[in-house]
Amino acid sequence: MTPDIALSQPGQFTCKEQVNLVGLKGRGKVTQAEVAMTEQFRLGILPPIRESGDVEQNPGITLEGPVGAVSSA
Repeated sequence: MTPDIALSQPGQFTCKEQVNLVGLKGRGKVTQAEVAMTEQFRLGILPPIRESGDVEQNPGITLEGPVGAVSSA
């Protein structure tokens, strides 16, 4: 990944490369894979509300890039 813009959380950044987040209702192109409340409706997912970086009990989503896709659940 090629860092682009530093975020307020220490050690986190957006990237120049992009992936699609794919949910039940659609997809969105992103440089940072953290879903905001407004994005959950467009993607058709229900992410939990918690601190940035806390990935315990992740509800899952598919990341789709130029060389393939990976799903988490």
